[in-house]
Amino acid sequence: MAGSRFVTRSSSGLAGSSSSSIQTTTDDVPYSIYSRPVSTHPDTRQIQSATSLSQWVDCEKKWLFPADNRFMEMYNTVKNGGYGQGARVTYKSKVPVTPQMVETALHCLTRKANSFRTCLQYRGDELWVVELMKPDLDFKVLEGVTNTEQALLDLIVQPCQLFEGPLWSARMLLPPQEGHQDTKDPYPYTSQLLFSLNHVMHDGVGLLWALFWMLEILDNILSGVQTNDQPFGILHSGLEISQEEDKIRKELLKDPLTLRRLLNEQAEKNTIPLIAEAFGLPEEEYPVTIPLETEVISSQIMEQLGKKCKSVGVTLNSCFLAAYNVALVELIQEAGLDRDVYNITSLIPVNTRRFVTESGFHLGCYSVPLHHTTATPRDVKNNFWQYAKEIDDSVRGKMRKKQFLTDRVLDKMLQEEGHIPNTQCEFPPLKYDFTLSNIYSAPIPSSGLGKNIKLDYFCNLNTIEKTCNGFTTAVSSHGKQAQIKTSNSSRYMTEETAIRWNKGLVRVLLHEVM
Repeated sequence: MAGSRFVTRSSSGLAGSSSSSIQTTTDDVPYSIYSRPVSTHPDTRQIQSATSLSQWVDCEKKWLFPADNRFMEMYNTVKNGGYGQGARVTYKSKVPVTPQMVETALHCLTRKANSFRTCLQYRGDELWVVELMKPDLDFKVLEGVTNTEQALLDLIVQPCQLFEGPLWSARMLLPPQEGHQDTKDPYPYTSQLLFSLNHVMHDGVGLLWALFWMLEILDNILSGVQTNDQPFGILHSGLEISQEEDKIRKELLKDPLTLRRLLNEQAEKNTIPLIAEAFGLPEEEYPVTIPLETEVISSQIMEQLGKKCKSVGVTLNSCFLAAYNVALVELIQEAGLDRDVYNITSLIPVNTRRFVTESGFHLGCYSVPLHHTTATPRDVKNNFWQYAKEIDDSVRGKMRKKQFLTDRVLDKMLQEEGHIPNTQCEFPPLKYDFTLSNIYSAPIPSSGLGKNIKLDYFCNLNTIEKTCNGFTTAVSSHGKQAQIKTSNSSRYMTEETAIRWNKGLVRVLLHEVM
């Protein structure tokens, strides 16, 4: 709604919501990015002085860079309805945060992070990333929402204007009428925001950083401090990964015999997920993503896990991978799938910013999947930490040698030969047992505690029913606790089976530290 003269208050379409839509006139709106009417509203008197309002240059757009193969892969997935991502965040503040303040902060975020003012457009036959000089802002205020998780899902699945922008949206959930505030709480006021960021332009790490940037801007607004125009990050093509894959392809083509052997080995990795073998796939005419209840692991348990991981010489990520594998083996054995060894294939999103030499935080989507297959013996739980060490050594090796990029090149070659299905259809075949994304230890730009506001809670969510992943988990931090948020595709397994698997993970972790 940049340039709009209204703040739109709309219902979420959920139970308990009003079906009406209310629009307030400019007398109630203290700020627009193009015009700055004087406001005397007591809650927004700081807004005009709090945010620097540099005008956009008078042109429509800037052509930034053409989309590479990695970008096009995500573009095709997102275009088909896969990999929607969003977050629900709660801020606690010393004074109320109003919708006008949030709108101001979102405009400021748009100005300081140019990935938030991009879209895609064709330049001839080539798809380009374009920076819009006068981007729209998709922001609404929702009242009467009784199910915040469903409201977030509804926001994530809304069609995105890939060629017009914006590639993200935000909603503010108005709380019920405030009653008596607890004066003992230094941050007594609660604000809830929902974000949906298109995966083409934003990955999970970028989403996490945006939540902290919003806190910084809101803290400035509440403090009456001007927010500077220093950019939050750098947006460039990220061609390093595509160039590396091109080099790998050229080297492989130099030795046809070795290439054929590698292709045959790679083709054997594309197996049916063990869950499908043990339980069969549900017959779903209209599959959906089912978010599971968040599992929380206490700070004490996480501290003990951290110490054990350090003593064994494994990462926390490898510990969680091993625990999920052990829980999966227990689950499918209970279903009657009994083998001496199970081959378990997981997908691990790698933050490839580590391979970019230019300093600074890099905006955009730098998540590249690492496919990892582990031979898992039936009695694996009796040798958990040895098994975790084997996983850790294997994953580190794939990272160090960039083997995960070679796997991607080989998969593309097999797809070109027609040996594996094209994953760009509406419902691609399920390929992986699970996906694990660990942002628990991800670097963040601040502590989340401002002078007048703090980050109290956040939870991210992905939609996966139109991807080749049926079960995805994100491990993130909530203070020193770990929270495990899982999405299950209804075409992969039932919700009851998914819950049992998640509970099994927690049980395995607790067993290893008790």
